[in-house]
Amino acid sequence: MRCSQVLQGGRGLHLLHKTPLEGIPAAMCAFQDKLLVGMGSVLRLYDLGKKKLLRKCELRSLPTMITTLHSLGDRIYGTWALASGLGLG
Repeated sequence: MRCSQVLQGGRGLHLLHKTPLEGIPAAMCAFQDKLLVGMGSVLRLYDLGKKKLLRKCELRSLPTMITTLHSLGDRIYGTWALASGLGLG
């Protein structure tokens, strides 16, 4: 995953760093100044470090592939491929 910073005035991007991931991210969402990523049936929370994204926590007990993620305040809402929505928090 590549993290970039938007240049002043929106004229371009500056690459901050690259972080290797074990899977393909299907859903991403900002959550409390961190990045929430759904990869397959794994939900991970990353924080921005100096050289790469830092894995803060992980949830592996979801039934199938996460397809969408949304946050509202301190709550996370997501859906996966074979089921309906669920609030996680």
